[in-house]
Parts: sequence; structure tokens; C-alpha cells
Amino acid sequence: MSTRGSWYFIMKILTSILLLVIASGFAPGSSSLAAGTSTTAVAASTDTVLVFPFENTSDRPEYNWIGESFSEMLSELLDQSADVVSIRPEERNLAYEREGLPLTAILTRATSIKIGDRAGADLIIVGTYRVDGEKDKETVTVAARLIDIREGRVVGRELNRGEKLTKLQEIQGEMAYEILKQRNPALPCSRDDLVGSATKVPVAAFADFMKAVTPSDLQNKALFLARSIETYGKERKDQGQFTQAIFELGRLSYLDGKWQEAIKLLQLVEATYPRATEAAFYVGVSHANLKQNDQALRVFTDLVPKMPLYEVYNNAGIVYVRAGRFDDANIYLKPAAEAATRDLDTQFNYGYSLWLKGDHVAAADQLQKAVRRKPADGEAVRYTALDGEAFYLLWKASERAGRSAEAAEALDQAKRHLPSFAQWETKSPFPTSPGMKPRFSRTALIRLRRDRETSSALPPASATGSDSAGVADAMDRARGFFQAGRDREALDELGRVLQVNPDNAEAHLLRGRVFERTGEYDRAIEALKAATFWDPKSVAGHVLLGRIYAFRNDCGNAQSSLRKALQIDPSAADVQALKRTVDTKCGG
Repeated sequence: MSTRGSWYFIMKILTSILLLVIASGFAPGSSSLAAGTSTTAVAASTDTVLVFPFENTSDRPEYNWIGESFSEMLSELLDQSADVVSIRPEERNLAYEREGLPLTAILTRATSIKIGDRAGADLIIVGTYRVDGEKDKETVTVAARLIDIREGRVVGRELNRGEKLTKLQEIQGEMAYEILKQRNPALPCSRDDLVGSATKVPVAAFADFMKAVTPSDLQNKALFLARSIETYGKERKDQGQFTQAIFELGRLSYLDGKWQEAIKLLQLVEATYPRATEAAFYVGVSHANLKQNDQALRVFTDLVPKMPLYEVYNNAGIVYVRAGRFDDANIYLKPAAEAATRDLDTQFNYGYSLWLKGDHVAAADQLQKAVRRKPADGEAVRYTALDGEAFYLLWKASERAGRSAEAAEALDQAKRHLPSFAQWETKSPFPTSPGMKPRFSRTALIRLRRDRETSSALPPASATGSDSAGVADAMDRARGFFQAGRDREALDELGRVLQVNPDNAEAHLLRGRVFERTGEYDRAIEALKAATFWDPKSVAGHVLLGRIYAFRNDCGNAQSSLRKALQIDPSAADVQALKRTVDTKCGG
């Protein structure tokens, strides 16, 4: 089975705050937290599509940008449909690199299919175009084909268009419509809808945007993007913003390490934009790199349910570590480590957090996993300086846990692989810190989106066997501790529940109650958001959220929580009490 095919069956949503539950095995190199499921699972309702740059068949290289414009625009337009998910050009380029091909290579059909399979696509779109005519009077003729690489056949008829070059975006909108219509005759959107989306950007702004895609020089990219945003603003004053260009300019600032500038731009990206979660990820990392931990924490805890990839879980956990909240950190780092079994950073981070908490036995067990991680097929594990750090910490943890033989072996390995061993011996605390993940796998995010479509047809997963019994016992103890006012012990039990069963809405709700009672309102809001995410019909969750928001004079969120509670059970006494509170605080 191909890599793409095996992923389809292996990548079913794993953890709970993540989506389903921690499963017993993971796909090699997986990025999203995913559970193994039977190959008899419900078939995906979406396909993944990769659009290749169209080939310029005219001898006019000044129009080479048009080829990439088809890849960019069709990907953007097709992503607006529920029927397909697009693989972005930057991810396609990684597949080129893995095959040892230059990005400008002209591909045969067989090579295109190979690249598509490598990138995890089900469908690919290939095409050609020709530009004729003198400047300002050019015409463009385009031909495109949709190929199902699972069967190696062309889907439907070849798409042909010819028009003035100034109508390029209109052509692309019509092509997107025809592609979606061929795949789904009951397509809910019209031709005019797709053409309208394609032509929303003024021609000059669109051309500048596409010229920013092709050059490798970051300064030129930024100049073209800034000019496209400026042109859009002048010509479309009353029609919003050029979100696509703003996102790309913000991402460029992020990649260049300009964290404050990246935050400023990426926070402008609307929540409805298909790549809004990606923008939020970059904002969170930027805040963390600026040591703005409170802001980073808000971003990542809000992002986890929407984007349950191990990189997001890792980063949320790291921010909690920096805040000294190790119990909270481990709720996120444990499932991240269980998903990314070959990622040393993630494995080390969880072990380091356990060490900082003072749980030396668990830290030693985890750090053993980090240094004994499984290699990729046919490869040996090659130890690096980070392995040396893991061995050093394993030595210390094993000593504290009374494991002298393990400690001696780890010390020997630390001396061998940690160049700064002497410095580590003289520094306190250790001269290291858990590492953020600056990037994530968009391939995993695409598969996650597709798997979420299928998971809605499957019953919710839950812990089984001894795990299930352990969760039930821990929940009983947590309820008892809460009723007795023993908040610390209640939180400890709830932490154990969520490490096994992160989608346990009741556990999140009870954590919210504890934090409300102790006056830790930011933490209460985090917990209650998770509770209402996993149980949208939780009246208690919405009421508690509304009450906290009203107490903090956050009328917008208080009224939003009230509306949700009223929709579920308008006659409930606590809902009516919340209504009186909100009306008093914020007006009827």
C-alpha cells in the first residue's frame, strides 16, 4: 500500500481533547494525534487535491507567473468547498525536493502522479497555457485535466478556456466550478459564486500577489505582497481586506523571525479564512518567542481542539512549563509524546516536565523512551547533543528513582554525547529549556480535516478495559474531593482522567468549577471552553462561562454564553439566573 493509502486508514483521530482517544499504535512519522481504525471505516466524503503549476507552452518567460497562479488560485477556490481539501504549493514543493526535482521541472504525467502520491493527494490537476498577442492586448489559452491518481485515469473531460489575459481570474473561477461540478453534480454553489470569489481581488493586486509567490528573494516577496495589499485597499475600499496576501506577508515575517510584525499581520486574518488556524499557530509561537506567555497560552489552549496536532499540544505544554504549571503541561505533553514517538524534542519535553514536577520515576521512564525511540524503517538512531541532554537528565532521574544500573549507563552515554557535559555539571538549573515547534505538518492537518468528516459518522471513542475503570474511579474521587473542598486533590485526580481521556467533558467542567471557586478565572475559562467544546449541550458549562464573563464585565462573551444556554434549556433555573445577571450587568 502507498504512503498515502496507509495514512488514510491509520490517521483516525486519536486523542480526545484532540478528537477521539489515544490508540495503541501510530503511523510512522505521524504529525496529528490519531487512532488506528479498521479499514472498514466509513469512506471519506472529501478528497485531497494537488494543483500543479500549469506549463507555459509559449516562448514568453515573462508570463511564467501565470502557471503558479493556477496552482495558487485553484487551491484557494477548491478549499472553499466541503468536497475537496487542497494541498498548498509549499507542501507540494517539499514533495519535489524529496524526489530530487527542481521546482521549475516540467513533469511527465507519471511523475506528476508520483509527486501527488508522495504529497498525499487523491486527485491532481495538471494543465498548460499559452499567451499570444502584443502587450496590453494579450490573450491566454488554457487546457487542464483532473486525474484520479488512485486509478490513474482522467476524471471527466479536458477543460479548455480562451480569453483576454485580463480575464485570467474569471477563467480560474470557471475552471474551479467545472472541476467541482464534475466531481459533485449536486454542488451547492453556483458558477457565479466561484467566479465572484476568483475576481474579488483587482487584476493589478492579483498580479503583484502572484509575482510574490515565485521569487526566492524574501525582500522582493515582501515588496510585491505589500504592493498587492495597498492596491487592493485603494480599489476595494468597501470590500474588506486582501486576506490571502496579508496572511502570506505575515507568514513571511514569521519565517524571518520578525515576531511582533508577524503577530500584527496574522491577527488580521479572519476566522472564516481557510488558513486561520495556521495563522493562529504562528501567532502563538511568536508570542512565546517574545516571552509573552499569557498571550501564547490563550492562543494554544484555544487552538488545541481546532487543530489537534502533536506540534500544537507540544507548544501548549511548553508554555505551561514556562509558567511553572507542570500538571497542566503534562496533560498536553503526554499525548503529544505518545503521538510523535520518533520526535526527540517532544519526547524530551515531556520527560523534562515530569522531572521539573519532581516525578523522577515517571521522568526516567519517559526519558528512556526518548533515547530508545524507534528508528525509521531501515535507519539507525543517530545520537545528537539533544540526546546527550536526555541521557544527562535520565542519569539524574534514575539516581533519584534508585535505579543505579540505569543511572550508570545513562551517565556513560551523557559523557559521550553531551559536548557541554562539564557546563551542565556546574549550572543550576540545567542550561536547557523545552523546545517549541515552529512548524507543523499541513499534510497531517489536511488528513485531520478529512478524518473529521468521516468521524462524524462514527460513534465517539472512549477508554476501554482497565483505563475505563481507572477513569471512572478517578472521576469519583475528584467529585468527592470537590464536594469536600479539597481542590488540590480534585485537580490531581482530574489531571489523571484527562491524561487518559482528554475529551472527558465532565472532567473539564469540574476543573472549571474548581478554578472558579479559587478565583483563577483565566484557568476556569480555559477548562470551561474545553468542556463546552466536547459537550456543546452542556448547560452548566455555558452558564458558568457566562457568569465568569459577566463578573469580568466581558458583556460580548457573557451574552454569547447566555444565548447558547437559552437555546439548550431556556426554562432551567440557572439559565434564568444567568439571564438576570447578564441583563443587570450588560443591559437587556
